[in-house]
Amino acid sequence: MRGLAEAGAAVPMLAHTHGQPATPVTVGKEMAVFAHRLSRQITRVEATQYLGKINGATGTWAAHVVSVPGADWPTLARSFVEGLGLTWNPLTTQIESHDWQAELYADVARAGRIAHNLATDAWTYISMDYFHQNLAAQGSTGSSTMPHKVNPIRFENAEANLEVSNALLDSLGATLVTSRMQRDLTDSTTQRNVGVALGHSLLAVDNIRRGLAGLDVDRARLEEDLEATWEVLGEPVQQAMRAASVAGATGMADPYERLKELTRGKKVTPEAMREFISGLGMPDDVEARLLAVLDDPGVDPFGNPIPEAGDQRPAPAADEMSVEEARRRGVQRGVIKRLGEPVQAREEVFTEINKAGITPGVSVNISTDAHGVIVTTDAGARIFLTDAIARHAFIFRG
Repeated sequence: MRGLAEAGAAVPMLAHTHGQPATPVTVGKEMAVFAHRLSRQITRVEATQYLGKINGATGTWAAHVVSVPGADWPTLARSFVEGLGLTWNPLTTQIESHDWQAELYADVARAGRIAHNLATDAWTYISMDYFHQNLAAQGSTGSSTMPHKVNPIRFENAEANLEVSNALLDSLGATLVTSRMQRDLTDSTTQRNVGVALGHSLLAVDNIRRGLAGLDVDRARLEEDLEATWEVLGEPVQQAMRAASVAGATGMADPYERLKELTRGKKVTPEAMREFISGLGMPDDVEARLLAVLDDPGVDPFGNPIPEAGDQRPAPAADEMSVEEARRRGVQRGVIKRLGEPVQAREEVFTEINKAGITPGVSVNISTDAHGVIVTTDAGARIFLTDAIARHAFIFRG
């Protein structure tokens, strides 16, 4: 997730709040949101205290004291439990109270719901053509009956497994904290489903991981939506009006109402927005800054650079070309010069590339696959690279 966040940090995307166009974000920022949310839950899970007890049939050490009356049983019990790597629970009934299990399962279920949100968002972006799927990278196939379709099955499978897992974890958490008086056997039945719940969770994580590994961003589609939705400039323009008013500019009254009249329910062209800004009477420097955004095709409405289709990195050096460019140009052989940061940031991909021996100075053959590039070393090691990854692996030019 962090690798995807870094790779997409400079790729603008139209946001949608309540299903409607909203202030643009970047692809990387949206991935970073999920990475941050999940990392918080992982931290909670890692901090779980696993409790244990050894204090007899009703938690009183009664049989222990009768058997060996001179022993310091609380101290011995604590030493024994902690020696197993557990946290000692000194006050229990016949059973350890299972509260820590309920806490753990709540954290895992919460992480699952965040992952479910990630899966549904990825599914939605695919349906909008913001993301394209690479079947080879996902280890999946297309529709069984309609050849034109590539079903987002990794994310759909993840959704289903998470729904089963979360339902079981919720039930476990609600049930295990209750045991009648000093003991009943309800926990015996419910705990038999712990493995099932976590198993579904692991299946979901695997599906999401494989689904994300096969996503390519369609930058042209993203730019198309940005260029067609200039009305989302309403937010920064009204805020610029408020800031100008605070600084002493006149004529900046009712910014929200004025922008609402211009934009609500309407498609706003760059020309209409330019005319509106020019007619506000803003300070010259503020007006110039806003108009510069409209006049520069290299930035989105919020001043973020729009990479050319298929590009999200600085221009390569004169003596190098990307493996993806080599494929497009029909170059079939080259020597690896370097692997860019977006490749190195994706740990799984970077590890596979290294295992294949594709490192700087190695000669490779380059062939075209329907969904990307196949790179083969002289030693016969082969690896498939999506176009998104191949853009950041460079060979010497010429």
